[in-house]
Amino acid sequence: MLAALTLGLSLWIVYGVIQRDWVIVGSNLVGATLASVVLRCKVRDLSPTLERHRSSVEVIARGRSHVEGW
Repeated sequence: MLAALTLGLSLWIVYGVIQRDWVIVGSNLVGATLASVVLRCKVRDLSPTLERHRSSVEVIARGRSHVEGW
C-alpha cells in the first residue's frame, strides 16, 4: 500500500511538471519524499541486509578466534 502511495505521488509530480503547476509538483514532492523514506525503512526492516549478516559473521569469527587463542 505504501508503494502504491509513493507511485501515485510520483505520477502526480509528472503531471504537475507537464502542466507546469509548481504547487502540485512541490506538494507531491514533499509527500513522495516522506513516503519513500518510510518505504525504504520498512523494506530495510523486513529483509535482512548483507551488512547485518556480515557483522554477525564477524562477531562469530571473533568469538572463535578468541576461544582458539586460549
